[in-house]
Amino acid sequence: MPSANPRRVVEQFCSRFPEQLAALTRIASGKNSSNFEIKRSLKSLHEESHRLKGAAYCMGFPILGAQFYRLEQDTDSLLKSKEDITPRLMERIYLDLSKIAKLRHYVDPDQSKLVQSYENPTPRALHA
Repeated sequence: MPSANPRRVVEQFCSRFPEQLAALTRIASGKNSSNFEIKRSLKSLHEESHRLKGAAYCMGFPILGAQFYRLEQDTDSLLKSKEDITPRLMERIYLDLSKIAKLRHYVDPDQSKLVQSYENPTPRALHA
């Protein structure tokens, strides 16, 4: 059975990234009228950021994974908060999303540590 080509898998991740980012932005900027709806949106954002964090790390994008981790932690903090979510409290979420959006150019198969290690493996030390 032939092994999967990491470049193809990473290319799929990269091609879907703008769509994923747009979905996250829609979730965060939804017109929520109640604190319950805001918390529900934050829960979705938390789940998606967790999923994308893992995918980013697996695809060889540690910087992107770290940004998704930050978004995951910030949404988790808001979800655990007992106070109402205000626009001021959401600023951190919007900042996280902005930082992720700025990494669009980085999400390229040639930047992937996975692809780099597959296509340019380092020679293994010989054991005597």
